[in-house]
Amino acid sequence: MTTFDYSPDAMTDIVPVTVRGATFSITCCTRQPGHPSHWGFQDESETREKWWDIRAGNIVLDIGAAYGSYSIAALALGAALVVAWSPPSIPPAIPVEAITMRRSAWQNGFEDRLIVHEHGLWSQRGWLAGFDGPRPARFFDTREEARAAVSGQTGIVSVFPVKPLDAMLDAFDRVDWMKIDAEGCELAILQGAQQTLKRFHPKIITENHYHVDPECEDKCDAYLDTLGYKKIGTRVHHLISHSHYV
Repeated sequence: MTTFDYSPDAMTDIVPVTVRGATFSITCCTRQPGHPSHWGFQDESETREKWWDIRAGNIVLDIGAAYGSYSIAALALGAALVVAWSPPSIPPAIPVEAITMRRSAWQNGFEDRLIVHEHGLWSQRGWLAGFDGPRPARFFDTREEARAAVSGQTGIVSVFPVKPLDAMLDAFDRVDWMKIDAEGCELAILQGAQQTLKRFHPKIITENHYHVDPECEDKCDAYLDTLGYKKIGTRVHHLISHSHYV
């Protein structure tokens, strides 16, 4: 098993990337083959090419943005604003993904159109404990409870604060797009965004983590159906898939 260098100091390479005809550069680590900071911009490229149809002036919410493969692409395609959520998920809880995403934005002159939050989203306010392997994250009321849940766990574990997207509803005049890739937390995030979805009805791309919950796609389908959404389709990608709703 490859152990990657996840320190911010490892992110020193500048690499060109093209998405839907827009070319930009990213800050990443290429010295280690398969490093997520670089590989993430190659992974899921088919979904971005087919569905990530960002237009000039769009407002985009990228929930579970990691190193920014959707966020930086959206900015290159002309988004007026991208608000991204990239909580620290790599020990020792250094927000390397958020740091690297900001560096990529700066490299392209996009920094004034990008906001990166290092907290997460959920259906209520509290703390989330994330575990390595195909195990769902667990919600707790306090940081102490969440930290106790991951104590002694091996692999990539994390603890970070969460709140509903609806708590930020007044921060937006409109929302055109929403992408959610949250390792099985998609339904809880959608539930916490009910008023946002009702008010703005953005286009949505979700990632379906069947290895965490085999019924995850059906649950999101049913919930979004109650809000008037129609599913365009689902694209299988390795062990997961992506669904697109309008």
